[in-house]
Amino acid sequence: MIDFQQQKVLFLGDVHGNEHWTEQVLELLDYEFIYQVGDFGINNSETFRPMIQGWLVINNAHMVAIPGNHENYPLLHSWPINEHGFHVEPGNDRIWYATRGNVWTHCGYKIAALGGAFSIDRGFRKEGKSWWPEETITEEDYEALVDNMLDAGWDNVDLFLSHDIPAGTQPAPRGFANLPQALEDESLRQRLILTKAVMHAAPKLLIHGHWHINMTSRFFGPDFTTECWGLNCDGFPGNFTETLDFPGLMASFDVE
Repeated sequence: MIDFQQQKVLFLGDVHGNEHWTEQVLELLDYEFIYQVGDFGINNSETFRPMIQGWLVINNAHMVAIPGNHENYPLLHSWPINEHGFHVEPGNDRIWYATRGNVWTHCGYKIAALGGAFSIDRGFRKEGKSWWPEETITEEDYEALVDNMLDAGWDNVDLFLSHDIPAGTQPAPRGFANLPQALEDESLRQRLILTKAVMHAAPKLLIHGHWHINMTSRFFGPDFTTECWGLNCDGFPGNFTETLDFPGLMASFDVE
């Protein structure tokens, strides 16, 4: 179990390997730590991830990315997993990628991550080239989260980081409208697994991407309420939310 201690934190939405946009965002403030919530840019680019690594080194900063759906999962899975449960690409060791269901702490606050989502644009992509079956959330991912929380001795978490949004949030996301029913059904199927994970983890705050819309919503559990923040994608306002005091942010959700 690792406990990150950096207090100046950036939460970053989908960037899709957009080097110019991501570099602009990183230069806005002197962040110590970045959490990125999927569709980061795990692909064959020879410049994107090294650019991020270089910025992180120069600024003595670190990043944790929660993989999304538009990621090269065979490439990700070829990278070793460190002792804390994160994939780390050789040569770009300032960027850690959370395995599904991984848990850790930041300034003492409990965090869980469950990435992945269903690509509604598979029909325009080529399997093994621009989309990969490993993108979707599975029951095994949910079980990994349950096991990791059990090993940590946790009944709940403070912050949940995901790419997709759990089914049942109010209001529902509006980013992708009028999908064919088959796509709606497949998207809902794996979002229901994410719902199970959130029900188990009972977080105070959930931050996600995927829907390409900046939004707030709520998830109502049987004895808890989760505030959900959705981040927009690269090139649009609302792609990131900054905090220069991570403990202060999380303390604002504490219940006396």
